[in-house]
Amino acid sequence: MFSCYSWGRKMKRVCSDDISTVVVSYLKKRQYTDNEASFKKEMKQSQFVTDMANDVTMAVETCVTNTISYTTCDHDPDIYDVQYSRFHTFVDEALEDYKPYLQKLLYPLFAHIYIEMICQGHKASGNDFLYKYKDQFIHVEEQNQLIDNLCGVIQKNDILCKPIVKCFR
Repeated sequence: MFSCYSWGRKMKRVCSDDISTVVVSYLKKRQYTDNEASFKKEMKQSQFVTDMANDVTMAVETCVTNTISYTTCDHDPDIYDVQYSRFHTFVDEALEDYKPYLQKLLYPLFAHIYIEMICQGHKASGNDFLYKYKDQFIHVEEQNQLIDNLCGVIQKNDILCKPIVKCFR
């Protein structure tokens, strides 16, 4: 005789399904209709230990600290700086095959974050952000032009006067 647990995960499910079928047919045979419904409900809610472990691992790996959260910076504008820094670190540590593609995201993200900070009225934090990271982009002529335009953005109305800056909002 073989054990249901000796054939791996797939066999465990098959044996578990077979057992469930036998239990449900027994409950029907004995006319325990209320128990049958609750048993079926419990079976739908039950999970294997490996499934639960996978769910926990997935939740940990995809938690908020591992993502860029895009919200307005009404409450704490320093969050943008932290998130941009984390994203920059992620790009720097990425596989060499993906790094060139990910690096292309840094420039528009940088410009958008700065503009958003200015629009939300966080001028001091926005300027700190601009001067902290602008040196990464001045080596490319097109990016250098935008950096010069961004330096001239001090308030929300300045964005409307500069079409190149307006495009990044």
